[in-house]
Amino acid sequence: MKLAIYSFLFILFVANTVRINAQEVVKKPLNVVWISCEDIGPIIGAYGVDQIKTPNIDKLAAEGVRYSNAYSTVGVCAPSRFSIITSMYPARLGAHNMRTGNLNNYKTPEKLFLKTTTNIIDKAGYPIPEYEVVTPENVKPFTQYLRAEGYYCINDNKCDYQFNAPFTAWDHTLGSNLFNKIPGNQPFFYVKNLYTTHESRIWLRKDKPLTVFPDEVIVPDYYPDIPEVRNDLAIKYSNIEALDKEVGELLKDLEAKNLLDNTIIFFWSDHGGNLLRQKRAVGNSGLHVPLIIRYPNKYKAGEVEDALVSLMDLGPTVMSLLDIKAPKAYRR
Repeated sequence: MKLAIYSFLFILFVANTVRINAQEVVKKPLNVVWISCEDIGPIIGAYGVDQIKTPNIDKLAAEGVRYSNAYSTVGVCAPSRFSIITSMYPARLGAHNMRTGNLNNYKTPEKLFLKTTTNIIDKAGYPIPEYEVVTPENVKPFTQYLRAEGYYCINDNKCDYQFNAPFTAWDHTLGSNLFNKIPGNQPFFYVKNLYTTHESRIWLRKDKPLTVFPDEVIVPDYYPDIPEVRNDLAIKYSNIEALDKEVGELLKDLEAKNLLDNTIIFFWSDHGGNLLRQKRAVGNSGLHVPLIIRYPNKYKAGEVEDALVSLMDLGPTVMSLLDIKAPKAYRR
């Protein structure tokens, strides 16, 4: 039964995490790969949407566990990603409003966040100051705890977490296809961020050839059935098909590097859809996301989990799978 959620706070009472013993999946060392995409709800083939062809993501779901009721905490990227990296509700720590500065870098002693104003002018004519969230001392990116346990942590080109990620959070960040940065046989946690389905790609990719056509789309009931809407939906759906090809390339790369047999793969979107009444909306269309987890030995392959889960539990779930005890701030 389709759930309607009108406040992200509702998740506080019912969110669940995946809890299985990593030893049941494969012998250590285990690696973890996150395939993070942007701005899509569960509108892919694995979730029963026949209009959009996503064979690579569908295969991932057939070999893993598909979550039918996964939700983000916020319907826009940076606050949602704050909850993912800290496992805390953004509103609780002043991170619910969208960031105003460029926080897509990670801070080193040589590269501090120095700018004080943006080029955005408020209604009174004053420049809006840049800010980043200052978290309490006990709230840290969960990757710091992975690194302390010997995991090499890479964020492949996006650290949009409402604050500049401290240099203790990642071994390497920014760039593309950074598997070659992993030293020797060290176990790793690797985040691959794919941008193709982001809201901005509706206009940035408007001249790309369509693979889903306007007369083929099903227009949601909350939109008028007019050519402009059908055109944007066709671009959106075509972008999802392009994303699927990128996922396929990444999976082939993992297989070529003989990593599939000891790597847990997560696929998720940072929040729901990228069009009006989707992005930034606190409801099904803005919060409902795809979530798929594939285990090395295809543990529970093809199963569907209907429990309500929250993306803010991704970090503690990874720690649980790797038999790393989560600190008190991360426990439910």
